[in-house]
Amino acid sequence: MPAGDKLALAMIPEIDIWRAASLMLKRYGEKALEESAARADELFAEQDHDGAAVWRRIIDAVGHQRVSAYLFDVSCKTSMYCSAR
Repeated sequence: MPAGDKLALAMIPEIDIWRAASLMLKRYGEKALEESAARADELFAEQDHDGAAVWRRIIDAVGHQRVSAYLFDVSCKTSMYCSAR
């Protein structure tokens, strides 16, 4: 990875990546990964490799949030101690 890409990746705090992922999930639901990947592809095609790298981070965060939400949902359905019931 070129030095410029590493700098661009480091400049955006992880919390902002996770916020963007959360917004993608709220807006697109099950299609959040697909929409995020489309944006990354668009930026890459426009030679904006830094922007595409940021969207790849968002894609990863969307995936993590989807898994976490699923695991929380499953555990709440099977636990009598879950406050979200």
